[in-house]
Amino acid sequence: MKRASAVLVTSAAAVLMLPAGAQAAPATVGLWHLDEPAGATVAHDATNPANNGQISGAVTAGVPDYSGHAFHFAGGVVTVPDATALDPGTKPFTVSMWLRVPSNLSTGDYNVLQKGRATTLGGQYKVELGGTLQRGVGKPRCTFVDGTGKAVVVKSRDTDIADGRWHSVLCRRTASSVSISVDGRTRATTTTGLGSIANASPLLFGGKANGVHSYPGDMDEVALRIG
Repeated sequence: MKRASAVLVTSAAAVLMLPAGAQAAPATVGLWHLDEPAGATVAHDATNPANNGQISGAVTAGVPDYSGHAFHFAGGVVTVPDATALDPGTKPFTVSMWLRVPSNLSTGDYNVLQKGRATTLGGQYKVELGGTLQRGVGKPRCTFVDGTGKAVVVKSRDTDIADGRWHSVLCRRTASSVSISVDGRTRATTTTGLGSIANASPLLFGGKANGVHSYPGDMDEVALRIG
């Protein structure tokens, strides 16, 4: 792992050693370092090879960063097959990644990561960028939709990351709230009571499967954590 990740992979032994009554640490159910070399066709999940993602379209692996490699997206996607482990259900859930967004980003909506769509049976979770040039087109936001269709969106209103530098983005859903953090600081929190999120859709990095709302930038260290 080349940069500090927002999640930690916990071992079964560590959980067994917890004191009586202590709460188990969240489980990392997906961790894609995106450290594959140029020409790679697969993005490997460090936690489970069943969650390896297929690279298709305009995605360039092996892009140098300050301490390793990353992926550059320019219209392509990484597709991770649907798996029950990637659905949070009603449990607390965190999605995190590192992004490097070009400073010349134009007005639009850019889907960074998603599992499901707004109308998908079972709900959706999504990380995206969007806005106008006046309001900051590079402001990240998190969307969670439960199986009843209830949706909550939380936006980083004060932080535009379209500046050509690396930034960490973390979305968090709990039983009572959703929040977004950028570079280790909580930027917005909304109180809510979302139900279960569990769908049969693949997990996509870089946009929709049909090439719409493609994310035009670099991505690194994608992680999903449940608990």
